[in-house]
Amino acid sequence: MKDLTLLEYWLILYRRKKTIYLIVFSSIIFAAILSYILPETYEAKSVFFVPRQSQDFSFYSNSPNGIIRGRLEPQAQEEPHAPYIGLLKSNAIIDLIREIYPQKSFDRFKKDIDFVLSDEYMLEVYVRDKDPKLAADVANAYPEMLNKIVAKFSLESTNKNSQVVKQQIEKERTQALEDSKKRLQEYQEKNKVYFAADEVTKAVELKASFVKQWDDSMISLREIVKETGSVQEQLQKESSIYVPEELVITTPLIEDLKKQLIDLEVKITGAKSDFTEFHPTVVTLKEQYTMVQANLEKEIDRLVKSQIKSSDTFLEILRQNLINLYIKKETVQARISALQNTIAEMENRIKRVNAISFKLDELTREVELNKELLKNLQLMQEEVSAQEKREMQNVIVVDEADPPQQPSFPILWLNVLVAGISGLIAGVFFCFFLNYIELSRIDKLEAVIGTENQ
Repeated sequence: MKDLTLLEYWLILYRRKKTIYLIVFSSIIFAAILSYILPETYEAKSVFFVPRQSQDFSFYSNSPNGIIRGRLEPQAQEEPHAPYIGLLKSNAIIDLIREIYPQKSFDRFKKDIDFVLSDEYMLEVYVRDKDPKLAADVANAYPEMLNKIVAKFSLESTNKNSQVVKQQIEKERTQALEDSKKRLQEYQEKNKVYFAADEVTKAVELKASFVKQWDDSMISLREIVKETGSVQEQLQKESSIYVPEELVITTPLIEDLKKQLIDLEVKITGAKSDFTEFHPTVVTLKEQYTMVQANLEKEIDRLVKSQIKSSDTFLEILRQNLINLYIKKETVQARISALQNTIAEMENRIKRVNAISFKLDELTREVELNKELLKNLQLMQEEVSAQEKREMQNVIVVDEADPPQQPSFPILWLNVLVAGISGLIAGVFFCFFLNYIELSRIDKLEAVIGTENQ
């Protein structure tokens, strides 16, 4: 069989053009009939994206960036979209959508739905179905369900945090606060100190007041001693019974009364450091002090009268002045002794308060720390509760799918065009095949005739 030229190929097709026309027209008619017979399928498309920046914010945070209206834009990279496409293809999201639209089978979800990342980095969902409305609804359900799944993952983490915070509040921090308060209260009651700084300030002020009173009493005592000496000189001149150096104004009873006077001075001074001037304890001690002072005055007066016997008016005045001076002297000395004891006690009290103030401050700081921790945990619990109720918007829908008006398959003109081209190609090859068979038969026939002629 010789090689054919291009013209001969053309002539072959031309001679069998009717066959080609028949095949082409048959293909077109078959495609048209098939397009009318096949059920129409509609395709809906939704477009959305996942924002690049986070929409996280706090309801109770004092941060200036708490709630800010930011610009939402898609991620301009392919890699970050891969997990979301994986979620869109997952069985979990199909199960969620089928709960709403059970009329579409699970297998059809796998076959009729495509996911595409566009050149503009938008996620596109293509859904095909015989029902145009169902196709649009399913296409719109995908971004909604993707948002729910992402929010669900976040919510599960938030719920775990909520349980941890709740346990911390109920079992640990509340009990720790109560224990620290109890320890502080017990320490305060044991040491009778509730506010260390106030106690120290009060003790220092009282000590300064007692020191001033002691100084004033010492001045008064020196004045009384000086005045007593003067009265004694005058009395020596006026009375022949005057003892040359000093009258002996003391008895066991006087000494006991002086001791009682000193003790009462100490008690009164100590009571004033703890109570007010009109407190019942202070008032009672003052009454006792007045009574002892009166008894001391009577005893000294009796003793002096027993030593000095004169009806002379001036001498009697001197005697009374001397009695009064001795009484004042004993009273001032008692006050000085009481003030000395009280000052020493206040110094010990200041040292004691300073010694326990550190522990008291430590216990107070522990209480405040537990309060702050409990407050932060309660604030965190409120934050978690608010976050649980918050509607997360992790997916931004750009174009919602609308029910398509025209079916995506079958497309009559496209099917006819494809069938016509396919029929033309098939007709050409069929003609060449027929020509091949014909030439093969001629060659065989010529070979047989040649053999017979020989």
